[in-house]
Amino acid sequence: MSKIWAALAGLVLLFWLSLTALLWTHQDRVVFPADGRLLISQGPWQLTTLDLQTHALVREGVGPVVLYLHGNAGIASDRIPLLDALPNPVVIVEYTGYGGFAGPPSQQALMQNAQSAKAFIDHRWPNQPVVVWGESLGTYLALYLAAEFPHNVQTVVLDSPFPSMTQLASRHMPWLPVARLLRHPFEAKALAPKVQAPVYWFHARQDPVTPHVLAQELIQALPNSPTSFVLQESLHPVMASPQGRQWMLEHLKQVLNPPSL
Repeated sequence: MSKIWAALAGLVLLFWLSLTALLWTHQDRVVFPADGRLLISQGPWQLTTLDLQTHALVREGVGPVVLYLHGNAGIASDRIPLLDALPNPVVIVEYTGYGGFAGPPSQQALMQNAQSAKAFIDHRWPNQPVVVWGESLGTYLALYLAAEFPHNVQTVVLDSPFPSMTQLASRHMPWLPVARLLRHPFEAKALAPKVQAPVYWFHARQDPVTPHVLAQELIQALPNSPTSFVLQESLHPVMASPQGRQWMLEHLKQVLNPPSL
């Protein structure tokens, strides 16, 4: 009998080691599931090169500039249905390795993409207030910009945020040593205390990716109480559905529209 238990234990250990190896070797594909579609100009949305590694869809407008940082799935043009109706100037950042552009995506690469987009806005629309809007993985980048490059950041919008990728992965895979294996920790909670701009937080209470309790942990780390909106649905991110998009835009009218509109 002891030999049977030993054999079973050996199989369980082998299975665990295999999962650990898979997480280590394939995590980039999970964290950054970039597809092969090419990013191109679409109508008023002009594909613009910001630097060798950063591209964006840029559209002119009036009012505060919206800097949109999308999540880890899809490409920048997928967010046009959310932002098309805005009167504002908008910059939708595309990430290294996404939209048909070369280079492996990574946390550092995405941080550089976000920083380049902020620098582009500061140069193109000097002294214009900026609304930094992050979606899912992009909420880390939004907090990064607001914390480290706060000049002209008027408002931060967070759609389905998380405290850290490490906590999120550990929540979904508690049997694996995620903290030791993850190369892209995205520690958003560590940035939160440095964010001084007003924050608008949108989240679905039954979010299947980022549990509401984890999002609240991040929100509680902000020095100023955010304006919170919670949708009673199972959705991630909120912008993923037409109803969610309309709901967000309705609540952001005063933030996005200049007083003259």
